[in-house]
Amino acid sequence: LDIMAPGGDLNVDQNGDGILDGVLQQSFLPEDRSTFNYYLYQGTSMSAPHVSGVAALLIAAGVATTPDEIRAALQNTAKDLGAPGWDPDTGWGLLDAEAALKYSGGPPPPVNNPPQADAGGPYTGISGQSVIFDGRDSSDPEGDPLTYLWNFGDGISGTGATPQHTYAAAGTYTVSLTVNDGQASSAAATTTAVITGANQAPSADAGGPYAGDAGETIPFSAAGSFDPDGTISSYAWNFGDGTGGSGVSVQHAYANAGNYTVSVTVTDNDGATDSDTATVNVADVTPPGGSVEVFTDSFENGEWNGLWTEDGQSDWQDSFIRSSEGRYSANVDGPTEDGALTSVTINLAGHNNATVEFTWLIRSYLDPGEYIAFDVSTDNGQSWQEKRRLRGDVDPEDVWITESVQVTGISQLQLRFRGFMNFGSEDGHVDDVHVTAW
Repeated sequence: LDIMAPGGDLNVDQNGDGILDGVLQQSFLPEDRSTFNYYLYQGTSMSAPHVSGVAALLIAAGVATTPDEIRAALQNTAKDLGAPGWDPDTGWGLLDAEAALKYSGGPPPPVNNPPQADAGGPYTGISGQSVIFDGRDSSDPEGDPLTYLWNFGDGISGTGATPQHTYAAAGTYTVSLTVNDGQASSAAATTTAVITGANQAPSADAGGPYAGDAGETIPFSAAGSFDPDGTISSYAWNFGDGTGGSGVSVQHAYANAGNYTVSVTVTDNDGATDSDTATVNVADVTPPGGSVEVFTDSFENGEWNGLWTEDGQSDWQDSFIRSSEGRYSANVDGPTEDGALTSVTINLAGHNNATVEFTWLIRSYLDPGEYIAFDVSTDNGQSWQEKRRLRGDVDPEDVWITESVQVTGISQLQLRFRGFMNFGSEDGHVDDVHVTAW
């Protein structure tokens, strides 16, 4: 767009004479070319004759003789309708015939094309830390130097091609950039800045206090640990006896009695850590003099030997697939819902305490929530107390584990092993069961 000139408006009757304010044009009706006559029209075809007429007057008056001189006279004398000089909406302004005829010469000012802003991005950052913005891909058609005005979307503005800004809070912000070439400003270019909160450290919980017997496997759990804004990626245990472990839940057997301090260090997904400690009291389980072995079975002499009874699920069997001693072990095979193998009532030979020792194993096929468990009853099977559990995907798998459980202040004892598994490919084994009364 170079210049504006009257072109009529058939929507207006400004002087109220009943004739719409179009421009009288010698033409024909679009639908019938035989109707050549004078008509009122509007549009650029109506404004062009005004410009052509003024151009002819400039030539006739000797003000201009070449196209460049005519252009200079028209543009330099037009009345601004928008921003000073040329702008994309009104060009150089409204045609002024009188001023053009009085024009004394000079070349037309160069046409300035507005610059183009490029805000870059999208950007990411962390609250409280600076984010670098880059508007260097902004450009100007004439190569003029640019100034930069940024709006960071949080009520703060900035300048320069590569400013830095720090957001106080997490959120998604709309960032805008406007550039100016000294004559005109660009349209605003926008992008986003996604700001996350600063990482918060996790909170470790070692659980406890814990207690057990020397040589007995003691379970430890850091399940009370949490991360307020992410996830815990690792758990590192120190059992206080020179050994360690990893995982949210672990097991450990102390060789010697005593008081120990166990610690767990948790690390979150951003690398922050926290530690917690708990106490462990490990008792001496050496039986006093006069102890006697009152029950033993390694499942080598036929199925159950009158020492064990299955429940109605019948999911236990004497198996030669694997064993910790000899050739056979007791095997529970899925699917089973707490399928049980229960011992006879064991005669304690006048003693009131007992130590139960056995080995067991679960296969790696077991999933979370699946297990084998060990229970004891001291009231002829009326009630049961779970003492140990091997859990799928939590505890060691495909390896024999030795357990030692002490039961005191009793007059009778029964043992029970249970299995919970969903599929036929899942199983567990028990072997080498001994009960010593003391």
